[in-house]
Amino acid sequence: MKALTLTLTAACLVLLAAPALADTVIAAPPSTTTVFIGNALTVILAACVPPVAAIAAGALWKAWTWFGFQATAQDKANLESDLKTALAFGVSKALPEIAAKGWDNIDVHSQIVADAANFTLDRFPDRATALTAAANSNQVIIGAISPIAAVQESLNARLPDAIAIAAASPATPPAPDMPPQIIVMAAQPAPLVP
Repeated sequence: MKALTLTLTAACLVLLAAPALADTVIAAPPSTTTVFIGNALTVILAACVPPVAAIAAGALWKAWTWFGFQATAQDKANLESDLKTALAFGVSKALPEIAAKGWDNIDVHSQIVADAANFTLDRFPDRATALTAAANSNQVIIGAISPIAAVQESLNARLPDAIAIAAASPATPPAPDMPPQIIVMAAQPAPLVP
């Protein structure tokens, strides 16, 4: 739609400017030949410039959207990198609990996410603001989500991958031999404590 608007604007400007251009190009006194050449130049410009303007506007529009998508992709990659960094920090802070309780313990998960959320809010406030804005744009009926809740929600979504990477590392302690835990989920889970 914007490309069409740009094309029509360029075509109108060319049609308005073509007679003036034709008069300035031919400086000879008016005669039947110069009037004929001026009219021919006006017709040629009127016929050629709109398609050229349309092609140029389309190329500009493609370049604009391409750069816009590149910035969005880069922002997403930066966000993922920052959240992975925060989760790695949370895992490093929870190593004593991991050694004592194991990777599958819900308390360990809560501590990792809480430490990572606090790290994200401290080190990457712009990312926390972006996550909060994105979460609040989806909350039309329920109400606003706090920044810590928005960050924890994003970190919880990425926690299994972070745990798998950290558990495969030789630097992390092995999980203790413990019987499996039974986790009972309530209808409304309690918020994680930072």
